[in-house]
Amino acid sequence: MAKRMFLNQLNTKDPKACVEFYKKLGFVEDPGFNQKPGAPVNPVAGFSEKMGADALNDAGEFIMLKHPDDDYHLEVGVWKAGKLADPAYPARFNQAGLVRISFLVDDIDQELADVTARGIPILYGPETLHLQWGVTRFAFIKDPDGTFVEFLEIKR
Repeated sequence: MAKRMFLNQLNTKDPKACVEFYKKLGFVEDPGFNQKPGAPVNPVAGFSEKMGADALNDAGEFIMLKHPDDDYHLEVGVWKAGKLADPAYPARFNQAGLVRISFLVDDIDQELADVTARGIPILYGPETLHLQWGVTRFAFIKDPDGTFVEFLEIKR
């Protein structure tokens, strides 16, 4: 049984913009993702073929970002030119696959003020819902690749 969310992988067309965007949301690079000195160079033999991807040694690199207050990670896939498959962009909210990343926040107004101060426009909200779990306020922004990023405040 799953315990809690650990990571989502985001493949990006613009690694610098993607990493900088999530750093503006408070993420930091996690050096714990780097291999130890002397570790096998390709420890996941057959991964590319089984997963239907280009060979990992020809893919590029991955940058692991971590939220400093918990173990949640975003693994940013930085693919070499021509190696990133091109789904429909911008993403539609009702398309199949990863569409939204949602972050629980204590104070949505402060969070949105911080985001706006960093030059990130608010796409939608904040809106308020009166749900069984409590008064819920939410708002959306988009990352550089069009992934919807939601801030969610729940007052129980």
